[in-house]
Amino acid sequence: MKNSLIYLLSILIAVVPKLSAQCIGNSGIDDDNDGYCSDTDCDDSAYTIHPFSLELCNGIDDDCDTLIDEAGNSIHFDGSNDGISFGNIFPFHIPGDVTIEFWIRFTPTAHRSVFWTRPDNFDQNRFNFYVNSNGTFGFDYREPNATLHTIISNVPIPSNTWTHIAIVRNGNSSYALYLNGDLEATGNDPSPHLPTVTGWKIADREGFRYYGYLDEIRIWNVARTEAQISTSMSTVIDPSLDSSLIAYYPLDQGIGDGDNSGLDTVIDYSFNEDQGTMNNFALNGTTSNWVSTTPLACIATTTSDPGVDFNNRLFIYPNPAHDVIHVQWESKEKMQLQIADIFGRVVYKESLRDLNGSYSKEINIGSITSGLYSITLYNESNIMAKQIVVVE
Repeated sequence: MKNSLIYLLSILIAVVPKLSAQCIGNSGIDDDNDGYCSDTDCDDSAYTIHPFSLELCNGIDDDCDTLIDEAGNSIHFDGSNDGISFGNIFPFHIPGDVTIEFWIRFTPTAHRSVFWTRPDNFDQNRFNFYVNSNGTFGFDYREPNATLHTIISNVPIPSNTWTHIAIVRNGNSSYALYLNGDLEATGNDPSPHLPTVTGWKIADREGFRYYGYLDEIRIWNVARTEAQISTSMSTVIDPSLDSSLIAYYPLDQGIGDGDNSGLDTVIDYSFNEDQGTMNNFALNGTTSNWVSTTPLACIATTTSDPGVDFNNRLFIYPNPAHDVIHVQWESKEKMQLQIADIFGRVVYKESLRDLNGSYSKEINIGSITSGLYSITLYNESNIMAKQIVVVE
């Protein structure tokens, strides 16, 4: 989700907007009925254009931050003591087809682990996906008894350049590595004996911590094809449309290069919701933080029926709200529901499927601090977004 809110923040600093019965702002005029008055809405003739809107690839400043089709965020790792930990089993430990995709950008300095698939630093019963001092990438695993299986190694990766890597396992023995959508290397594991441990880490193997950037981490329980990889690698995807996507970390949270104190949970947007915990990040500035550099741009999506006002199908009450809100909408399509504050920090999310035409949801907001929030429902075809004010 796009989190650039420079335009809105400049307005808030200059004039604190008030909530009228019609819209958020001071003018009291809301011609497009999107919940924003004309003094806070950069285009009061289009309901899909307003602060908090998703930035689509359409040549328009959808989110009113003065930028057009701008990018999201990524995470920078300082290689010193920060990393991300997860409590679930790493999918490559589970026998069968599996694919992991991610964007990487790094400066070669030493052998460093990108993904270390056990919760501690013991060198057994794990996978290790790593980069080397000579600018190469590889991965191997050790059995529970520490026997080493080298799968693919010494694949050159451009330095200081965003590169898309996809690793596909077909069955338990056949591996393929793709760079920027093209097959680069293959490996075979004739006598597989996969790891079994639960818990894994990103960039947090002691003594070998990764130094660089990561973005758009996706894990699937299928062996994706070259065509599938190359088609989707450069676009943001909708996790509700593919049940084979078992982990999805867009890494677009926070304010790029800004103060993200307390924003230390990495959200998994798949149905599994295997969140990650950020450890020892500075969470402020251009390193060890959510940062603005990214290989991806805006959200590549379109409205399937541009003649329909989908926001008129979304109802939220009460507004302002305290303790609970009720969200109702009409749709037969799978949707993502998300609540975010003015800094883009996600405070609630849910994946919704098997809708029968209408949906009603009561959401407990008692733990949410007072302020202005956006509620967005979206998939690859439609977007519905409205704003609420939470009061104590």
